[in-house]
Amino acid sequence: MFGEGIQVHGFAIKVGLLYDVFVGSCLLHFYGAYKRVFDAQRIFEEMPERNLVSWTSLMFGYLDNGDFENVMYLYQEMRKEEISCNENTFATVIATCSSFEDELLGLKVLAHAVKSGFETKVSIANPLINMLGSLGSLKEAYYVFSQMDERDTISWNSIISAHVQNGLLGESMRFFHLIRHVHKKINSTTLATLLSVCSSMDNLKWGKGIHSLVIKLGLDSNVCTCNSLLGIYSKGGRLDDAEFVFKEMPKRDLISWNPIMTCYVRGGRSLDVLKLLNEMLQMKKAINYVTFMSALAACSNSVFIAEGKIVHALVILSGLHENLAVGNATITMYAKSGTMVEAKKVFQMMPKRNLVTCNALIGGLAENEEPNEAVKAF
Repeated sequence: MFGEGIQVHGFAIKVGLLYDVFVGSCLLHFYGAYKRVFDAQRIFEEMPERNLVSWTSLMFGYLDNGDFENVMYLYQEMRKEEISCNENTFATVIATCSSFEDELLGLKVLAHAVKSGFETKVSIANPLINMLGSLGSLKEAYYVFSQMDERDTISWNSIISAHVQNGLLGESMRFFHLIRHVHKKINSTTLATLLSVCSSMDNLKWGKGIHSLVIKLGLDSNVCTCNSLLGIYSKGGRLDDAEFVFKEMPKRDLISWNPIMTCYVRGGRSLDVLKLLNEMLQMKKAINYVTFMSALAACSNSVFIAEGKIVHALVILSGLHENLAVGNATITMYAKSGTMVEAKKVFQMMPKRNLVTCNALIGGLAENEEPNEAVKAF
């Protein structure tokens, strides 16, 4: 389609329509969509006349390419030229403010949106609440929420998330009770957010209650929601519940595997951890440092030293052997297995070390009756 767009651009030049404001705005949108921001900027600068669509199209092109400074530059130029913003313009600027993490700037945009009468519209209010929540401006976020003409599920999710982001976990649960009685519509995002609250508060009772609601609403096949449940049950040491959720999941991602492996490690079920690792390898699933840390912890016993060496080899093949946390876990694995020669080798090869690294080696030397070596290492 890009080639056809270039041909249209050429035809516009040929018939003398290049400087038509409608044609120019369409070309701006076209080049922005294909991340050709330089071309879009050149057309914008050459346009003898611009309308709101022209400005917004270039702003969106900048935003899509992560050029937040130029988005705000255009916004400020629009203010200077007293060009009114529409919903698309405000949505673009609000998204940019969230990336800048500038509270003062965010409040200025809020004031402009209020002055323009857009703060009550769902399409603007929802991103405003998200932006203000991320900037820590909860009072203003609640003001926008309270002024809305109507609220959808995203509105409720946004205000709940705003409280979670700012550590007001009890308030987020209060809004959850409100959404159940007032809005009466809950989606997977709502539940995933609330499950993160339960995890942070170590409130397993609430977590199980929300799990029942997940099943009741038919959201127990949602990967994000199930991952949150796995996280709660893993943190709470509820292996049976975690195992049930994991086995019932129709689809899983990397986040799904790690908490159940952690749960198995805590439950002393090393063989199950290794079975899951083998299953991941056979399915060619992506494996990250957290996965390897669980696998190494499962092999921290002389019974599984052979498997531990295989996991260590996989770590090296994956290029994660230079990861500090993985290196520490590898030293601990060899030390607890009584293989101090290998533990020392890993220690010496590590590009970076911290207190945990040193403690793992010293503790291993002491446990394996090498007190003199432990003193030297200290």
